[in-house]
Amino acid sequence: MGLELSEAMYAGLSKIDTPRLKEAAKNTEAFNELFPDAVKTFQSTATDTNGLKDQFVSAINAKVAERDDKDIEKKKKTFQMKLK
Repeated sequence: MGLELSEAMYAGLSKIDTPRLKEAAKNTEAFNELFPDAVKTFQSTATDTNGLKDQFVSAINAKVAERDDKDIEKKKKTFQMKLK
């Protein structure tokens, strides 16, 4: 069975209080701050089974890094086009 990253995120988010989740639903900055906190909450509260918790966290971090790399490349291209 493969890792379902959404399950790890759901587990982390389920430990965060409702008012904060509601604020994140309305506010982009609050949403962006919620994401790393959900990962940290999952990592600190989930019961580990043979290193599965660390695998989830590593997979999530890899996805975030991949997205960040794409964003950086996109910003570079936009900046280069503005210079032309």
